[in-house]
Amino acid sequence: MRLQVAIFISEKQPDSKSPIRVTRQASKKNRDLSLSSIRVHKDFKMFRTFRLTCNTDNSKRSGFTLIELLVVIAIIAILIALLLPAVQQAREAARRSQCKNNLKQIGLALHNYHDSYRMFAPGIVNQRNDTDLNGDDNFGCWSWTAYILPFVEQASLNRALTPGDALVDDRFTAGIPESQLELMQTPLPNFRCPSDTGPDVSDDRYGLLSANNEAQHSGTNGVAVTNYLGNAGSHHVKVHGNGDRVNLDDVGTGGMFIYTKGIRIRDVTDGTSSTIFVGERLWVTRSPTGAEILCKAGNLFAMNNGHDGGATGGFHFRRAAMRVAGNGTVAINSNGNVNCEIGFSSNHVGGAQFLMVDGSVHFVSENIDQGPDNVGATTNLFDDTTYERLLNRADGGVVDQF
Repeated sequence: MRLQVAIFISEKQPDSKSPIRVTRQASKKNRDLSLSSIRVHKDFKMFRTFRLTCNTDNSKRSGFTLIELLVVIAIIAILIALLLPAVQQAREAARRSQCKNNLKQIGLALHNYHDSYRMFAPGIVNQRNDTDLNGDDNFGCWSWTAYILPFVEQASLNRALTPGDALVDDRFTAGIPESQLELMQTPLPNFRCPSDTGPDVSDDRYGLLSANNEAQHSGTNGVAVTNYLGNAGSHHVKVHGNGDRVNLDDVGTGGMFIYTKGIRIRDVTDGTSSTIFVGERLWVTRSPTGAEILCKAGNLFAMNNGHDGGATGGFHFRRAAMRVAGNGTVAINSNGNVNCEIGFSSNHVGGAQFLMVDGSVHFVSENIDQGPDNVGATTNLFDDTTYERLLNRADGGVVDQF
């Protein structure tokens, strides 16, 4: 703001109240204000120049060079390489913990079944009551898992399947609603190991069922898959392909799941804490050379009969029975053995998890004393290894530590 002041000239000597003095004072104030305005203007110009300079510097600033970008990418890649194994291990630990919990729930269901019926669920049940392995009426059999469904919160599914009343084959005869087949193919997460990558419905030749399935592995309909199979004993039943007819009462007599009959607690004379109840089996493994070996896990609700009505019927029935139970003729995680479909295995590194009769779950190392594979052995079938003794409920070979 500028002040305009009129200057009056007087001949009189100016006094303190004279216009000349007032005018001079006003001029001085005006000059001071002008100087202040100039200083402010200079400061504003300097600020504006500084701001323009800063803007100019920012506009000229360059981005990352290629070398800097590559260095950043390399650092990120190294961090991922360091952290990824730890993340994978944490995930596998979680899956293994879930698998252990699944087995505990199955153990609780089996004991609740025992409380209700004074025995554990039978391994396989065939309503046709043909005890001849090569019998013409020996069709599909219900699995022990179908009988414990009410004790794993699947009572409605159990009522729909009606195991023990309806024949397995009736689920696949002409005229049966499609919903019946859907029931047989219902996957249950509690019966699957989270570490396994197999399908929900079996496509295995011994896992397929159909109406009047007399021919060996000639079924057309798969059933739901489970990774948890019962203990059928340490050895195969002695079955030969020479026409010998073996009574089914001899199948898996040393294990916890046998044909038609249920085992009682008092039958486990070796002790419930040192007898295997249920173990796990994966769907696919690999041989030392990297070749894919199908173990096919197991059938959740039922098995086909597998027989062909001829001399080798017993052999095929035995193979089919291994879809609901396993035995000790093949080592744990059998290193790519093609007979892994009758033993126990898992995707857990170093071994597999097993439910004991007392309800506890233990991780059993694949390096346990288990002897050589003896799938075709018919002699020297004594339980002389730690693993075999764990699979036999009453052989007198009590195992304290394993």
